Amino acid sequence: MTDSSPSTVHLWIRRGDGRFLLGAPPAEGNSSLVFAAPSARVGRSDTELITALRLSAGETGINLPADQGKCVLSLPSPPGGGTGPASVWLFEYDGAADVSGMEWLSAGEITRLAEDGKLSPSQSYFPGKIAGLQRLVPERRGFRNVEFSRTEVSRGVRYPDINGQGRLFGGRLLEWIDEIAGIASMRHAGQNVSTVSIEHLEFKRGAYANDTLVLIANVTHVGKSSIEVRVDTWIEDLDTGRREVINRAFLTEVCIDSDGHSCTCPYGLLLESESEYARWEGAEKRIAIRRQGNREGF
Repeated sequence: MTDSSPSTVHLWIRRGDGRFLLGAPPAEGNSSLVFAAPSARVGRSDTELITALRLSAGETGINLPADQGKCVLSLPSPPGGGTGPASVWLFEYDGAADVSGMEWLSAGEITRLAEDGKLSPSQSYFPGKIAGLQRLVPERRGFRNVEFSRTEVSRGVRYPDINGQGRLFGGRLLEWIDEIAGIASMRHAGQNVSTVSIEHLEFKRGAYANDTLVLIANVTHVGKSSIEVRVDTWIEDLDTGRREVINRAFLTEVCIDSDGHSCTCPYGLLLESESEYARWEGAEKRIAIRRQGNREGF
């Protein structure tokens, strides 16, 4: 991306019945106006995903679940004279929507608009690239926000919890972290889960006998069957209530069925704040690093 040619995001939203949401020209007025999917330039500090989510919230009023969208097409320069590059994002959405000035149209109807010159020229790729795409993301029973499964527990450090140097056993803290991450992910999924990995377990300082610890778990990302949970551990000063973080960890849980096999997570994740967007993006980067490590064997 350069300052002279910033990236543009084209946003396509598709319902379960296969219809796409397009901005419609006024019934009365200039006949040269065309139908178009929402689009926006990517801000200097934003990612394409964040731009797509903001674009939907601002132009359609729909708060899209982040795990229901994918970049399906990259264009060096959109057709019809559009400025490039552009990224085409497709989101699946089956929730309620009150979208004035927009219409839900079938792929066939949009293709005919393109043939008649009534679809934005910069989006004339639709018939050949978007119309026939099958569902790209797992179907969900519904969506839950981060707050729904947020979990907080307090622990008092006792003598059985400390090592020979008088500090809290790292293994004991890891046990507590694993437990709270499991609770948060089961709350989100509404079913059993199993821990498959623990990453970035960072000990910032020690804890000692009689310290009060507060562990807070938040879901940061949901994949097809996996749930990433961030757990922050704090020491709380009982006199002032001030908290100091001593550990941060990211755990990946996988939904399991009654036979102990992995299965699709029934609920996707609805992001509602800038910090939640940022945590999702961080999770995506960690997933990419894991995949790269698996390919290279480290």
